[in-house]
Amino acid sequence: MPLTDVTDGSRVIQWGSGAIKIVLAAACKPGDLLTEAGALADANAATPAPAAYIAGEKGASADTITAYRRAILSGLSGATLGNVVYLSDTAGSYTTTPSATQRQRVGFALNATDIFVEPERSLERFAVQSGVIDATYDTDRYFFVARERVRVVSIEVVASSTEITGSGTTVQVQKIVTTDGIGNAAQKNLLAAALNLKTGLAANTVLTPALTATVADLVMDKGNSLALDFTNAIAEFAGIITVWLEPA
Repeated sequence: MPLTDVTDGSRVIQWGSGAIKIVLAAACKPGDLLTEAGALADANAATPAPAAYIAGEKGASADTITAYRRAILSGLSGATLGNVVYLSDTAGSYTTTPSATQRQRVGFALNATDIFVEPERSLERFAVQSGVIDATYDTDRYFFVARERVRVVSIEVVASSTEITGSGTTVQVQKIVTTDGIGNAAQKNLLAAALNLKTGLAANTVLTPALTATVADLVMDKGNSLALDFTNAIAEFAGIITVWLEPA
């Protein structure tokens, strides 16, 4: 059966260890999952908000409370012994159904009403790069294949020279999810808007363009790939694109 969490403050902490004091960035209830910064952890947040701690008590924003690295909670329902428990799309909460955006394991069920909680630590973020982008290498191309489920955290662009001739020359970073090829409508654009290589950036300056507002599109399943989708040829632009990823 699926786990049913309670969000009315009635969870009971039967045991906790790894106690710390943390300043809250948002109000919480006992047992809520918290981020490193004291906010409510949220699997569906636009900016990754993985769980690091379990709130040991109720508190308001800016309060200092006790939190735990691991705990046993009771007061939930519907779980089955051994079921994996994940961070929920409901901020601070638990679920046995993995999120479509941030699949963080936070514990397992001990029985129908009790869960052991110890948020799984994410591995360090890592970067993949496009390789040189210039007049010689301006064709659509793939540059990364996911071998595990990951999430795009940010994209950075830096150029030694910007485009002068082609005012309509752009590049889009795509997540390729089908065999239809780069630029096909079935693929997912990762930038909120294609980057204009003449007017969209300045030479010798690192740009971090806005990502798509569709959070689920930033999650790459095993076998998905990253690609560059160009519009028009490049004459003077020379630069590189870096995509930062983290396990999801």
